[in-house]
Amino acid sequence: MRTRSMLAAAVAAASLLVACGSDAGSSGALDTDTYCAKIKEYKAKASGFDSIFSSDTPDAKATETAFTTMQEMLQTLTDTAPAEIKTDVSTVNDATKELIAIFAKYDWDVAKLATATDDATKLQAIMSDTKVSEASDRLDTFSQDTCGIAQDS
Repeated sequence: MRTRSMLAAAVAAASLLVACGSDAGSSGALDTDTYCAKIKEYKAKASGFDSIFSSDTPDAKATETAFTTMQEMLQTLTDTAPAEIKTDVSTVNDATKELIAIFAKYDWDVAKLATATDDATKLQAIMSDTKVSEASDRLDTFSQDTCGIAQDS
């Protein structure tokens, strides 16, 4: 059970940022249509990962693929975030990178990670960091206000 809850929380943390990216037009102004399209694209991709993590022992290769795909998407979001949310995007992206590094250390094997007390504790600390959750909340609000896309609960 601990294994599933750790993995679900890590995916949830990564998914929060996935819904909150943007794309700036060539003039540097936020292109709302493109921004909204990216949010929908990233949300769809993140939602597709749910089935991977529905087991107590997810496949290590599928876990790696999900997290590395997520990491690439998050970096794109960080690189293109509008000024008013740039800091929040970076905060959540940095936390997600830490989560991914911990999973990678155990070859994406959730069962191995669950037995590693120090890293499991680090993982829990990252996921419960109020700075990260507050940044995620602001990103949710920005996404909702900009595109009218409600976040999954």
